[in-house]
Amino acid sequence: MDIKEIDDIVRFTGSEFYVRKEILCVLENFKKTYHDEFDTGTVINKQFVLMGSPGTGKSCILALICFYTAVKYNRPVVWFRQVGGVFDLITTRLFYEGKYYKWEDSEGENYEKLFDCLKAIDNVKACWFCLDGMPQRQVVENNGLTGTGYWQLPGSFQ
Repeated sequence: MDIKEIDDIVRFTGSEFYVRKEILCVLENFKKTYHDEFDTGTVINKQFVLMGSPGTGKSCILALICFYTAVKYNRPVVWFRQVGGVFDLITTRLFYEGKYYKWEDSEGENYEKLFDCLKAIDNVKACWFCLDGMPQRQVVENNGLTGTGYWQLPGSFQ
């Protein structure tokens, strides 16, 4: 699958994505989990977590899901990405009303501010908050980086 346009923006997926049977299964499960929300606009309170060994494509799948959700369904998406499990290679990305924003975010402050701001907006189209590259123990220790938790968390963990 050609994903050059996505790679031009995020700079880590590569220009091609090889679709394996396991990936099709993951995407099918994602669609099943959120079909009511996508079909009717009803916000559901479910989480979708990608787990696996490093280098298996979790971040690429999450990138595709973020773009898909933002572009096809015009949903705001806040995507917090931590590379290598260290706090010096962290970015927060926002897809909002057809625009894309990116911040270097070494302490996760921009993610938390966006979480607080977008959560406060009374909008039927709820924002999707995604965590990428965080070890599972860190998510648990930080309660999803915010004291308010992670009520909707498509994520990619190591």
